[in-house]
Amino acid sequence: MIDDGLIKGSTVKTKDSNLYLIQGLSTAGHQYLKNLENPTFLNKLKNVLKEEGIPLTPTSITRAIAKLLFY
Repeated sequence: MIDDGLIKGSTVKTKDSNLYLIQGLSTAGHQYLKNLENPTFLNKLKNVLKEEGIPLTPTSITRAIAKLLFY
């Protein structure tokens, strides 16, 4: 979600894995959550993703919403 611009933060690579430093939600993150509260919007989004053959994963749903809101 950091990469999608929904969360303000950064990633620090460590010897064993990654450490995520989260500062909070971005404006896009707040809009994303607001749109998820609307069941009609979420159902329409899922139908479009299914029709396009895109898997219903959290990442694909997040990217689709970001594209709808900001492109």
